[in-house]
Amino acid sequence: MEFTLLVMLAVIPSLLGSLILFIVGTVDILKVVADVLGYYLLGGTQDIHDTLVPDIIIAVDIYLIAIVLLIFGLGVYRLFVSRIDQAEVRYPRHPLTSHRLIN
Repeated sequence: MEFTLLVMLAVIPSLLGSLILFIVGTVDILKVVADVLGYYLLGGTQDIHDTLVPDIIIAVDIYLIAIVLLIFGLGVYRLFVSRIDQAEVRYPRHPLTSHRLIN
């Protein structure tokens, strides 16, 4: 049981961090869209051409980090916490089956 809790200490913050980064990336993209619409449709005076590409690249970087955290969190959960039914049915006495690691 302690092994599962230890693994969950890595899984939960990874998934929460991923969710937060997805939200931050989306807010950054929405700000870029608002700046572009304000510049072209409303005749804004602030030039957006110098900051447009760096802002989009930063948002894409944030999305990529969020995806890495999501894959890491779900992968660690799947590998160490969830049961792998095919392996446990085929090799029930193997020392590395999840019910032997957890108990």
